Amino acid sequence: MKLISATFLFLFFCIFLTTTSQNTYCIICSEYFNFPETWGGASQLLKVGCSRLKFAEEACNGIVDNAILTDSYPNMYPHIINLKNLVCKKYCPKDTVTP
Repeated sequence: MKLISATFLFLFFCIFLTTTSQNTYCIICSEYFNFPETWGGASQLLKVGCSRLKFAEEACNGIVDNAILTDSYPNMYPHIINLKNLVCKKYCPKDTVTP
């Protein structure tokens, strides 16, 4: 379970890499960005992140495909939102953080 959680966090941050000059994580602070509330939606989003890891895309997709978090994701969701809020508060300018 720890490996799956660590992998999820790694992929969480890989998804949001941008080439803009602002902090790369601030995209998650936009009011237009919503975290999926189900594992099905989250796994699709993680696969988008995997596609950005060109050299490791296949391995990354393999982890997502084999992580069956349908039952535990709802328990993880509040912690994911809390992590998002902490990252936004610490690293993003106030004008990019949603209330």
